Amino acid sequence: MAGGGGLVLAGCVLLLGVLLKVKGLQEAARVAGVLSVVLALPALAIPLVLWWRRGSVATAPSADQVSQARETLAGLVSAQWRHEALARSLGDPQPMPVQWRLTERAVMDYPRFVEADQWSFTGRSNRIGPLAEEFRRLQRRRLVILGGPGSGKTTLTVQLLLELLATRQHGEPIPVLLSLAGWDPTIHPQLYGWLAERLAEDYPSLRAFGPGVPRALGEQGQILPILDGLDELPPARQPEVITALNASLTETDQFVLTSRSVEFATAIAEAQKALTAAAVVEPEPLTADEAAEYLQACLPLAPDPGWRDVLDRLRAGTAEYLATVVATPLGLWLLRTVYITRRADPRPLLASEVTRDAATLKAHLLDQLIPTVLATRPASRDANAIFRPRRTWDSTEVRSWLTYLAHHLDRIGTRDLLWWHLARHTFTPRAFSSGVGLGSGLGSGLIVGLGSGLVGGPVVGLAVGLVVGLAVGLVIGQRGQHWLTDEPAYANLQLKHRTGMLIRDLEIGLTVGLTGGLVVSLVVSLVVWLAFGLMVGLAYGLVAGLAYGLAWGLVLGLTKWVGTPSRTGWASTPSSTYKATRALTIIQVCVSGLGIGLGVGLAASFALGLEVRLKLGLEVGVASALLAGLASALVVGLVSARVVGLTLMSSHAWISYIVTSCQLAAAGKLPLRIMDFLDDAYRLGLLRTTGPAFQFRHAEFHDHLIRTSSSQVEDQAEPSTRSGE
Repeated sequence: MAGGGGLVLAGCVLLLGVLLKVKGLQEAARVAGVLSVVLALPALAIPLVLWWRRGSVATAPSADQVSQARETLAGLVSAQWRHEALARSLGDPQPMPVQWRLTERAVMDYPRFVEADQWSFTGRSNRIGPLAEEFRRLQRRRLVILGGPGSGKTTLTVQLLLELLATRQHGEPIPVLLSLAGWDPTIHPQLYGWLAERLAEDYPSLRAFGPGVPRALGEQGQILPILDGLDELPPARQPEVITALNASLTETDQFVLTSRSVEFATAIAEAQKALTAAAVVEPEPLTADEAAEYLQACLPLAPDPGWRDVLDRLRAGTAEYLATVVATPLGLWLLRTVYITRRADPRPLLASEVTRDAATLKAHLLDQLIPTVLATRPASRDANAIFRPRRTWDSTEVRSWLTYLAHHLDRIGTRDLLWWHLARHTFTPRAFSSGVGLGSGLGSGLIVGLGSGLVGGPVVGLAVGLVVGLAVGLVIGQRGQHWLTDEPAYANLQLKHRTGMLIRDLEIGLTVGLTGGLVVSLVVSLVVWLAFGLMVGLAYGLVAGLAYGLAWGLVLGLTKWVGTPSRTGWASTPSSTYKATRALTIIQVCVSGLGIGLGVGLAASFALGLEVRLKLGLEVGVASALLAGLASALVVGLVSARVVGLTLMSSHAWISYIVTSCQLAAAGKLPLRIMDFLDDAYRLGLLRTTGPAFQFRHAEFHDHLIRTSSSQVEDQAEPSTRSGE
């Protein structure tokens, strides 16, 4: 900034020197007076800009702000996970009867630190009330939930979260379930630094109570973090998280954490310390009788003879492989989905090629999952049919697209699919910036070239179009490489209870814009004065400054208002973050084009109208002014929307997503409308959501798609290898 000021000052001195020599002392003195006013204006502009930005500076929130935000968060979390529990059919017809007990692995802290009175922790997923009370009786209310793939760890955390909220007592913290995939202790050494960032991103309504509220909620012990998926972190980071978690906790802090058993044991061994005062529980396998009782509850009151045979064999212990599969909640859910929901003949489960061993039977169920849900949940546009897809999809294509996503997530080392991360893992920064720069340059050059060609002829249009296109391409291309790292942005178009805020933001925006317009006015007046005289210079400068000020005031005011959260309920989901970012992007592009286009159109109308009126009369001048204004507004509005809007918008995540979706669709890897497909996959039960991220409904399904696609590639390659021999 100091260097820029020095260059401006040097330019002014040089200009005055030239004027002194060419025009004489009197003219140079006049210009010096104008320049002194221009150079003094930043002193006025800087406080206004600071005033404009003051709302984004975090200040210590009041106790009342924190209390209100706390209650709002409780409502948001409850609504969010009640919907997710419904989507996952956790209570239909009843929760699976998984028994949980203290682990026998050497991964738990000393008993005296875990429970004050007794060394026991037992509970069942289908009786979550007593299990929640067991959690409350823990000395520090810290719990680690272990288990193998598909054992019901995440399901238990959702049940526990909803029960703790439903029976919340005065002063108890708000349970918030978060995927651990985003915590990097090298960036956030303390849990509550990362937690504050996640709360602000996942629950934007909290920011309406004050920028410092999310951090205050964490630091004041108002949050019970439920941290899902330690095993989904890179192996080297898992012990780092254990160490950072221990270092972040005070005596009263609580948490729940989930992990696969083997990975947790390895992380504890490498960290060389257990999680302080945390009880560690694991599930017992479902017995054949428990599985049979659950399946019978899912069947009609009078099941067909085939199901009676299956249940009888299961209870009698003569269906060994089937019993092994349904010993986990995942296997039980797969059997219900593929055979009971589809009303398929169950007899192949007892004697067929698919039951030669437990692994083959589970693979068969996973293979049938996609065609089954597509057949049993036909597309519907009914808004009340929330668990039916909105479009009809081909089973083969769905499997191919999900397999690509499984490989994609495996390659980048995460289970969380974030729609705005697709671009950064599809393009290199240089390739992406080159592409968006080329596209923006061509579009802008074409618009300006056509407009200029209508006025000055084809040669002028071509020349101007080439210059503008090159300039725009360079500007966008230079900044485009940073778009890949942009995060989603928030947009709120609700007018209810926000009219006063809109008026205030427009007032501030116009104040800042008109201050800048004053600078433009003086500069234009000076330039035109030197060429055409004082009166013409003042007239042109006044209109140019007014047009600039109104244009930028509109852009700044509306942008700030749209990007301000409200205190009404709004929790981040993949769909909500996508729609909000898309809305804000479109608004900022349109407002930039409209505001600047109108401003330039007004200036062009005045300039041309004044010049023509002096030569050809009033009527011709007015007509020329209107035509010039409309043409200028259209051309400049389109170009400014492309250049200014794309350059200055809050987030380019949606633009990056659009470019990426076109690239992936052209390569045949994903459909063009990726978010529509992902949303339908969620409705079908193939995916689930955790905050703004999609995940595969079960990690085992994710891994199965990778395994089977790899084996298919090997099978296809094998004949050609043999023929080469």
